[in-house]
Amino acid sequence: MKVARIWLGKDIELNVEQDENKKMKPINALEIFSETHWRLLEQGICCNIPSDLSATDKSMADLMDRAGSDIKSL
Repeated sequence: MKVARIWLGKDIELNVEQDENKKMKPINALEIFSETHWRLLEQGICCNIPSDLSATDKSMADLMDRAGSDIKSL
């Protein structure tokens, strides 16, 4: 499962292109979201990812990785 869309006051479609190794390409979150919205979304996701990951948790962690967020430091 991968995050392809986010609702944040409006429907936001994310880039789901893959590189030659079938890994999702990185995203620049600040080109998609305002800085305030991104920081709130980032903290909300990173602070609620459990150690025992479900499919949804894995997709959220993958989104944070694609955006360059450091889950452990947040």
